[in-house]
Amino acid sequence: MQGRGDRSESGNSVVEVALMAPWIFFLFVGVFDFGFYAYAGICMENAARIAALQTASNSALTSTQLQTLACSAATLEMARVPNQYNFVAGCGSGPLQVTQQTLNNSTAPKCADCGADASGISSLVTVKYQSNVFVPIPGILTNQLNLQRTSEVRMVIP
Repeated sequence: MQGRGDRSESGNSVVEVALMAPWIFFLFVGVFDFGFYAYAGICMENAARIAALQTASNSALTSTQLQTLACSAATLEMARVPNQYNFVAGCGSGPLQVTQQTLNNSTAPKCADCGADASGISSLVTVKYQSNVFVPIPGILTNQLNLQRTSEVRMVIP
């Protein structure tokens, strides 16, 4: 036999779930988006490091060839990003932008542990990525997010 209190509370759990479901959904989407942006940042860091290493070890190439080498190395690494699209071959515009700059001893900051008579080349690569927002949240995430990573590799010749 049911008491009077049991009958009046029979639909409370359904109402509580209905009120909490949107908040749980947005929490899940937020965690998913944050995980994607963290992964994109890691891929960008790897792309910048690999492109800088490739260009520093091939310093005999011309600046145009180094830019192409940096672009191709970064594009291969960024191909793992889930929502990558329309990466152009030049890497000068679009969602992925890669710039490479070669610094010699006169323009690069001095290396503290390289020694006074060491010579070498330093390659500085910057990777910029414009990511689309998976689920736009009005007032918070509505447009593209711009991520940027820079890496420098120095090849020291004693």
